[in-house]
Amino acid sequence: MSGNPSWWLVKAGSVLATIVAAACTESDEVPPSILLVVVDTLRADHMGTYGYELPTTPCLDAMAAEGLVYERAHATSSWTLPSMASLFSARYASGHGSGVGRDEEGRLVSGDGWHEFRALSPEVQTVAEAFRARGYATAAIVTNLLLTPKFGLDQGFDEWLHQGEATAGAVVDAVLAWFASRPDGPYFTFVHLFDPHMPYNAPGESAGRFTSADSGGGQLPVDKPGKIRKRLKRLSPLEKRFIVHAYDEEVAYVDGELGRMFDALAEMGELERTWVIFTSDHGEEFFEHGGFEHGHAMFEELLHVPLWVRGPDLTPGRSAVPLSLVDLSRALFDIAAGQPPATVFAELGSREPAPFMAEGTLYAKHQEAWFDWPYKLIRRAGRKSLLFDLEADPEEQAPLPTSEENIRMLADLLELQRLETSRAPVPTIAEPDPETMQRLNELGYLGGEDEEDE
Repeated sequence: MSGNPSWWLVKAGSVLATIVAAACTESDEVPPSILLVVVDTLRADHMGTYGYELPTTPCLDAMAAEGLVYERAHATSSWTLPSMASLFSARYASGHGSGVGRDEEGRLVSGDGWHEFRALSPEVQTVAEAFRARGYATAAIVTNLLLTPKFGLDQGFDEWLHQGEATAGAVVDAVLAWFASRPDGPYFTFVHLFDPHMPYNAPGESAGRFTSADSGGGQLPVDKPGKIRKRLKRLSPLEKRFIVHAYDEEVAYVDGELGRMFDALAEMGELERTWVIFTSDHGEEFFEHGGFEHGHAMFEELLHVPLWVRGPDLTPGRSAVPLSLVDLSRALFDIAAGQPPATVFAELGSREPAPFMAEGTLYAKHQEAWFDWPYKLIRRAGRKSLLFDLEADPEEQAPLPTSEENIRMLADLLELQRLETSRAPVPTIAEPDPETMQRLNELGYLGGEDEEDE
């Protein structure tokens, strides 16, 4: 059950060396194109593929049924910046520095709430850089303030088309416009959709689809997370259900737009020859552990994310192997190095389980989770650590008593963090301008779970 936290450093070095070699080798075989789709704030258990009772994702479920579904995928953090930096770099947050409140000496910093807003250093190689080195066209059509170029995640992309906070429909239109005039040859294309992130205000036919039965909850400010947090202790069961269903309407809206995108790509002839990878950067809490939204904790509702891949020559199925989005990133580096995607993704779903972690700082509080399946240790600054058996207690409601297991897992976590931190570059704090600060505050990034109840 115990694992060596440095096991993957050797692999990372060999993969990068292979990428360089592949870039210098000519081949008559056309490299596979990759379409990476990330839906912000999407919980795995609010999709039909993962057993949700409401029909939120019929289009995505149909695509997933044609591919390989990973049932136990986990984000590396519970908010966007560190999670996406990990997905692009195959490093945990301590190793890339974004989304972790550390000073220039590597010490954890708490109190000011700004040290975590760090841009990804140019010293960190990204998946996009690896694909571009092999001759791929690299493009991103993205949303979310934390994905603006000031945070450094655009490294390696020929085109970084930021859409502001555009709805999924506008993003899909931009994606299809890019494909209509895309460069010849293979491509690595990244699409990020902001919905269903707060505010929960699904447009069109999705509005009211699930909330219409929740009479009495319609006056809740589902577009203002701070106000909902202040009312957490006074929310009725009906009001909580309204909030969840408003989120579900956002998910359903995104599903319909992605269905439109996949249909159009099929008509263009792109879908049959492209590898589609679908995931999320983190989930969302709906009061399971007394909190709301994301960034404030490391429980499963925040870290368990959907992940499936679909492509030529891949046998459809499901995998119960626990894994991290860092593992997905390593798989992408392998593909950029010339390994066949069908082999890479099949091996990802059939390998022996290995330990992994999640971490991040938000609201000036650092938190970590260490997974050594089925055990999960959550370590929170200034608070008691929690140990769970995810097989016996998947909802994390019954912490196990302190034992040697806690101590061993904590030692492994600290050792991996030490190794990661030792190779982290000195990042730049990307302190937002006043306008961005105001919007981040409106979206809930500058206020945590401890706000006083009104």
